[in-house]
Amino acid sequence: MVLPDQGDSMGHGASFRGAETGPAPNFTLSGDPESVTPERHRSARETTMGVNYGSSDVYGPFPYAGPHAVNPGAVGEGVMADRGAMSGIGMPHVHPMMVGMGAYAGVHGVGETLGEGFRQTGQYDQTFLGMQGDPQAAANMSAIQASAQQAMRENRYLTPVDAARMAQEAYEVSGGHMEEQTPVTSLINRVDRTFQLLGKSPEEAMRESIAFIRGQDISNRFYDPYTGQFSMERASESTNSALGMVIANRQFMRGQNFQSFARSAGLAAQNMSDEGMLNLAHFIDVNPARAGMQVRSFENLFAGDHTRMTDKDFAYFSDRLHLTDRDGRFIGQQQLTSDPIGWINHYLSPLIATHPELLGHIQRMNVSDLAGEATGAEGNIVRQAAAARRTDAMRSVDALSDGQSAQSLAMHTAWERLEFTIGRAAQGPFISSLQSLTNAFNGISDFVAKHPDDVRQFANDVSALINVIGSIAGGIGKIMGMIPGPLRRILESAAAYSAAGAVSGSVVPFWGNAAGALGGAGAGLVLGTWQEAVHQADRIDYMHYRALGPQPTTQGDTHVSVYLDSDPIAARVQVRQERRDQQDMRASGTSPDVIQHPQLPGRAIGR
Repeated sequence: MVLPDQGDSMGHGASFRGAETGPAPNFTLSGDPESVTPERHRSARETTMGVNYGSSDVYGPFPYAGPHAVNPGAVGEGVMADRGAMSGIGMPHVHPMMVGMGAYAGVHGVGETLGEGFRQTGQYDQTFLGMQGDPQAAANMSAIQASAQQAMRENRYLTPVDAARMAQEAYEVSGGHMEEQTPVTSLINRVDRTFQLLGKSPEEAMRESIAFIRGQDISNRFYDPYTGQFSMERASESTNSALGMVIANRQFMRGQNFQSFARSAGLAAQNMSDEGMLNLAHFIDVNPARAGMQVRSFENLFAGDHTRMTDKDFAYFSDRLHLTDRDGRFIGQQQLTSDPIGWINHYLSPLIATHPELLGHIQRMNVSDLAGEATGAEGNIVRQAAAARRTDAMRSVDALSDGQSAQSLAMHTAWERLEFTIGRAAQGPFISSLQSLTNAFNGISDFVAKHPDDVRQFANDVSALINVIGSIAGGIGKIMGMIPGPLRRILESAAAYSAAGAVSGSVVPFWGNAAGALGGAGAGLVLGTWQEAVHQADRIDYMHYRALGPQPTTQGDTHVSVYLDSDPIAARVQVRQERRDQQDMRASGTSPDVIQHPQLPGRAIGR
């Protein structure tokens, strides 16, 4: 199909598809000389990149010549000009419903942020306020809070709430000695960072970190064994060594394992070296409480003067196995207390293979089990200890901090810190508002408690007022129900206009409520009467028309001439019928068919 002046549908002739200028139809928008022609439209887009934020002679009455251009005479010019401008620079049109949903999401997000910020600031303050009962903590509160801030600077995965709890825990572990509180906070922070990077949640990492540090404290890992004073160097080495055990045996190893082992082992754990702890990694990993009891019983049985061992069993180890020295003590006392598993593997395990009755001479079953398991699982024990020994905890943590999970965790923590900052900034007004509301509620409660009769009388007055209003409304309803419909509608119109007139009279100078009410009542009476008259006339006319029923219409013949191929259709039908009759005659008759067989000279018909 070809449109005049537009080319055909196959793309020949005029085209609406401009290579760079976009649609440019071959027509003008009006007869006005200032109308946009294709040439002016194209030149304008080439010179201004299709954006015009105001009316001009190039674009005529349009504020914008892009695909969203509208006539400002038909709609608000400012709003639609802004819309055209935004579309021109690539901003998509947004549905009003989407705008509403975005606004709701924004308000909801602000509320959630404020609520979370207030929750964090509340927990943060409660942590430090709970320490005010200790005079020494109260006197050093600024230093304790400073240690929490320092921990947040050292660990970007630490939230303010966890930092406060960390500072509080460090104060308790240090026993209130401020010279130890800050270093212990740093140790807990290091452990917490490790557990978080190993994939534990912030809450779980904090619980395990506190349990880990408490286990180290019970095992006396923070103090120099020769001076008995706190040693940051020893504490750091012991912490890194234990973290190596965690990283190398992360399948079962948790912070609570160290605390459980230290509680069960007691003094035996304090005498153990880092090497002894590494050799015990297998036992602490599997059953820390049982391992602690076994080590404690082993030291109690074999160490020192072996007062718990029977003379018969001691004679077996001394006279037959020659495991005692000239002073009557078991040989290797230093290793026996600092590395029990190492002592068993060095002295007892070689003898168990040749003297299977040896385990029977260990009178305590748990010690016998420890010796037997240490001998049977010697290979596994050596492998686990070697893995923990060669694991550099800090290097592993630094490598983990470059992963995607660490970056996501850092971003999440940064958002929580932002919420805390917002909550801290809004905390003062929020607390003042809560105090005001609390005082108001308390004042109301006090008034009700002190004046119960007045409150009861007030409730009775309200109830009576409601009953009176209900009775008046019921009476008005009954009266209006008795008034005929046409008159009732006129009165309603007069009352409505009277109320509107009274309001207008109170606003307009020199009128007054009374004059406005009277004028409104008169106008409402006239308008109500006119509206009722129109309504009744329409109703009567409709009822009259329905009573008469549908009116008869004049009937007659209509002659229409129909043509087919410039001939009357009746003639064309007659020709087709004659041809059909001739064909039937040839097919069924016995006469020669002069149409089928051509007639030649000297030839009979049908031959």
